[in-house]
Amino acid sequence: VCRWNHEVRGEILLYAGGCFSKSTKLYQAITNASFDHLVLQGPLKDQIREDFTQFLTSRETYESHGVPWKRGALFLGPPGNGKTMCVKALVRLLAIPCLYVQSFKSEYTPLQASIEALFQRARETAPCVIVLEDMKLYTLGKEVFARDAHCITCHQADGKGIDGIYPRLAKSEW
Repeated sequence: VCRWNHEVRGEILLYAGGCFSKSTKLYQAITNASFDHLVLQGPLKDQIREDFTQFLTSRETYESHGVPWKRGALFLGPPGNGKTMCVKALVRLLAIPCLYVQSFKSEYTPLQASIEALFQRARETAPCVIVLEDMKLYTLGKEVFARDAHCITCHQADGKGIDGIYPRLAKSEW
């Protein structure tokens, strides 16, 4: 029963308030999103689609060359320019799980524990798309890196990284 309940079917995993929940509303928004609805300059729409699609099909190539199979993208711009719609269209196109972070703020869960919970779930779910909805989360990661000399949102304090996303630092030359 626990394993069945842990599975995601027709939902998106939403992280907010220190825990995960399943959102059918967000899933519906993603299934309705399409690159056809986006207006992007020149060939940008096709380049985004092709880049992520090619990446997901090239894991063996990366591994054969000893290169970590990971990808990160940061969509920046003022509100209303289509960042969220583009991410939703990507998630639909790639047909891989999505972990959607609304906020790491929680009354009872420390920030470090929230970040660790997110990346533990990402390790279990990889490959997946992690969406950090709020730019404050990105800024927070930069502040932590400046203070602790490692980014807990990428490599984790335990050095485990996330297979297929962020390289392992524990027991490495780094």
